[in-house]
Amino acid sequence: MAEAPVDLSTGDNLEQKILQVLSDDGGPVKIGQLVKKCQVPKKTLNQVLYRLKKEDRVSSPDPATWRIGGAASGDGAPAIPEDSSAQPSLDERILRFLEANGPHRALPIAKALGMTTAKEVNPLLYSMRNKHLLSYDGQMWKIYHSRQEGQDIVLPCSPGCPRTHHVDQAGLEPTEIFLLLPIKFWD
Repeated sequence: MAEAPVDLSTGDNLEQKILQVLSDDGGPVKIGQLVKKCQVPKKTLNQVLYRLKKEDRVSSPDPATWRIGGAASGDGAPAIPEDSSAQPSLDERILRFLEANGPHRALPIAKALGMTTAKEVNPLLYSMRNKHLLSYDGQMWKIYHSRQEGQDIVLPCSPGCPRTHHVDQAGLEPTEIFLLLPIKFWD
């Protein structure tokens, strides 16, 4: 079945054709197949694909392979604009998964997010580690806990201030902090 060539006078028509081909196929599509189905030069096709990739409407899981949806869409589902209040971010989903299931390797985390390989989730995991949200022991990812967790926080203070302060932080239990006063002998 021969398809009519796409009118290149507007980029929107080519974008729509690319998105149509990617959604009809349902999975990753090689660039050669896109060139045949869209009937446009590879250079023009790549320009539009990379523009769509910047907008997170398509992703490239492998070289010269494209699929609909952003990098986080591992199941080939169409990209649906996410309402930030409706769906939690990937960071939040990873934290919830690890909180509920304990430490895991990257592959089970990726599968829980709808991805197929650990390679897809690793950049996000390392980014979260750099933000001190996760820790990694070489095999397992877990929620980061400070080494001082459970210890009293002791802060030095100047003479005249009370020895304890009530601290109330959002999301944490209210606690009392005992302050160390420097020992000075006053004249």
